[in-house]
Amino acid sequence: MIGHKGYGSSKIGWAYQDFTAGVISTVNVTLTKNDNGTGIIFDAAKVISSSAVIVDKSDPDARVYTGTVRLLSTEIEVSAHTAAAVTLNGVPHITWGDVRIYYLYDFGAKLPEDFTLAPKMLRGTVVNELDNLFVSEEELSALNLDDLNDVTITAPSHSQVLQYDSATSEWINGAGGSGSYDKSGSYSTRFSYTLAAANLSDTLDELFVFTSVDPNVNLSLNPSSIREKGNTLASLTLTSMFTLGQNPSSTITSLEFFRAGATLSSVPNPTSPEVYAENNAVSDTTTFSVEIEDGEARTDTATATITFLYPLLYMVGAHSLTTAQIYAGGTKILSASENRTISYTTNSQTCYYAIPQTEGTFSSILDENSFETIGDWTRRDENITGLDTSAVAYYIYEFDNLTTQTDFEYTFS
Repeated sequence: MIGHKGYGSSKIGWAYQDFTAGVISTVNVTLTKNDNGTGIIFDAAKVISSSAVIVDKSDPDARVYTGTVRLLSTEIEVSAHTAAAVTLNGVPHITWGDVRIYYLYDFGAKLPEDFTLAPKMLRGTVVNELDNLFVSEEELSALNLDDLNDVTITAPSHSQVLQYDSATSEWINGAGGSGSYDKSGSYSTRFSYTLAAANLSDTLDELFVFTSVDPNVNLSLNPSSIREKGNTLASLTLTSMFTLGQNPSSTITSLEFFRAGATLSSVPNPTSPEVYAENNAVSDTTTFSVEIEDGEARTDTATATITFLYPLLYMVGAHSLTTAQIYAGGTKILSASENRTISYTTNSQTCYYAIPQTEGTFSSILDENSFETIGDWTRRDENITGLDTSAVAYYIYEFDNLTTQTDFEYTFS
């Protein structure tokens, strides 16, 4: 179905009428008012047929029934609906209390004050005969512009256009505007670009050729991995690759490398790729960046970061290993998240997991069978000295029992 028939710009919404328990005593019900919103004078002619639905007033997503038990065989539905006349397939039992009948209504130019949305059940309902609101493809092909309610066409002639008449709120045919067009060297505010076009056709051609004229740059570091604090990086290489915007006259006029906001190198009229060797050591988390600019002051920036962390440590061994033994023998994980699943293989040994105290404590340690085991672990608060020789506060979790197992997993969170 395509198109909307007969309602123009009217607002069609769910109206409803409430009925006190026991008032509906027959299957034939007449709609007499709308209780959804205020300031509306009910008009049966504006009720959209075949749209009525009966529900429980106290729970509009629930149905009502002819008996005292919710059974599919006793569920009440609307069997027929024309304008204000509604026919039900049964009479609601008084047990269900007040009931509500929803129906679609043409509210005209705007919805009433205090209008409320219909319940989810109705918003997902496809009304059986709403075809009356739409025109078919066959009907649409037979329509003319002046069949529309707000269009009046009188003796149309070549080159006329539709013009809006605010006095009549209608579209009326009339002569179009006149004038010449020369778009040579005009400026596009959308793309910040001067268009070299002789006419409108050329201008449109240029606009649809490119999507953006901004240059683009990226930055990579070598080495680029996360590093353990104390594993100082003596030097690294910054590599920047860039592309021009889709303006063939554009060139990149400058490129600048930065370390933590401070300029490292400025390169006039660079070529891609541009490489910079940073020979000053990096020992802590540091962000590097690059910025390029073209001849029309358009810029782009990219960043890359070297991250330094204290390691997470896990291992198996005898009870009560020292912090030095755990640091020396543990498997290191360089990650900003301590929550993870770790697999342990033991031979009459216990399990360890040590994390910097800045990561917080665990509230759960599940084994691979999803049993909670946190009560079977002892947490020690001790300092571990790593590569940077700093005594760093760690939480060391040690399983209380010696076990023999292969690839047994614990999930820490």
